[in-house]
Amino acid sequence: MGYLPALAFRLALSRFIEALVYSNTFIALCAVAQGCLTYRLLNEEENSLMLSLLFFGTFSVYNLSALLSLSCRSAFSKNNRTKWIYTNTTSIRWLTSVSLVLAISLSFSLHRGSTSLLLGLAFLVFAYQQPVFPFGKKLYKLRSVPGLKVFIIGLVWTGACTMLPAVELNALNTDCLGEVMNLSARQFLLITAITIPFDIRDEKQDSYYGIRTLPVLIGASRSKLLALAMLLSYSLLCIFSAGSQAEQAAQVLIAFAVANLILKTSPLRSDFYYYLLLDGTLIANLLAVRLAGAV
Repeated sequence: MGYLPALAFRLALSRFIEALVYSNTFIALCAVAQGCLTYRLLNEEENSLMLSLLFFGTFSVYNLSALLSLSCRSAFSKNNRTKWIYTNTTSIRWLTSVSLVLAISLSFSLHRGSTSLLLGLAFLVFAYQQPVFPFGKKLYKLRSVPGLKVFIIGLVWTGACTMLPAVELNALNTDCLGEVMNLSARQFLLITAITIPFDIRDEKQDSYYGIRTLPVLIGASRSKLLALAMLLSYSLLCIFSAGSQAEQAAQVLIAFAVANLILKTSPLRSDFYYYLLLDGTLIANLLAVRLAGAV
């Protein structure tokens, strides 16, 4: 391959990865992977409608959040993701609108219990972004509560990717209840641990704007220790889960990989360190479990 074709290929690949990550398509695929993992670990057949709902729902929620945060100053932002979304605002608006309509349409196929859970998660997401809780003479959003951000994200992901498929399977009323609770706890610990490095990256910015995230409250080092403690707890729960030893070992190995990435977290890391490598461990987790099950 000559110099110019190679340069053109690298440029095209770079733009593709930017679009995949900054459009929130990749994080939506991560949600699908976690849904697939739930079905796999519960020894149930995958539900394509549920997985589609996870994809379109995640895509819609993340992009709505990104669009609502845009302003006239976004064009001059130092954040590459913000600038990309601002540049592609029209396309993102159309894709988000279509995705939201599809997600709402798919939700009508759910059972009553699943619909109730989905509505609860939707309210939690809304209350995180918008002020709905009265305190004194003002309304507050959950994001304003010091240190709560990572735990809300972990809770929503657990509800959507683990509890929602389980409720739709009626697994809470069967002998699978113990395993569903174990899997939900693991999901919460893993997602929360992966989310903490993002707040460590944004610590200075959040502190400047008065957003009291976990790293702002307790510092980056202690936040990393908390994330590592969560991964240790996650690994112990994996060992005591109902899966095969190979599947348990695969999940523990992924936890070690996540721990290594967390230890190397720094504000100097590129966006793709977080959006591809850290988030990508959610897809790697599914692939590792499937590979272990095939051995």
